[in-house]
Amino acid sequence: MAKLLKALGIITLILGIIGSIVLAIHFGTAEKMVATYNTISYKTKFEIVTFLGILLGGLLSTAVLSCLLLGESKILECLQNK
Repeated sequence: MAKLLKALGIITLILGIIGSIVLAIHFGTAEKMVATYNTISYKTKFEIVTFLGILLGGLLSTAVLSCLLLGESKILECLQNK
């Protein structure tokens, strides 16, 4: 059980970091439509505050969950050794 929790903690950490970066990039940009007489174009604007907020929120929640899983695995490992 301790090995399972340790593996889940590491997998959660890796996937959480990747997912936080992807979400921050996806939702941290704003697309604006610009229409002229005969053309329509889209301009993408990078919102740094939104990007950092989503990134830090995702990384913080990932770190908390990973610490809980890794800590629980360490506790079970210590109890099994006694």
